[in-house]
Amino acid sequence: QVKANSEDPDDRRLQRWVSRLGRKEAAVRLANRNLRIIWVLLQNDQTYRRQVNNDLEKAMS
Repeated sequence: QVKANSEDPDDRRLQRWVSRLGRKEAAVRLANRNLRIIWVLLQNDQTYRRQVNNDLEKAMS
């Protein structure tokens, strides 16, 4: 559940996608984003470490 007043960058991104694209397309975008992250981790044998970067957050929205 995404809170409407959340300050979390991931929640805000998801809210923008839902408002712009609708729930189904936002779900597809989220799944694709997660898949890209997982693919890179598997290819490089790495562990996921989230880094908050405002410029990166804007580019990914």
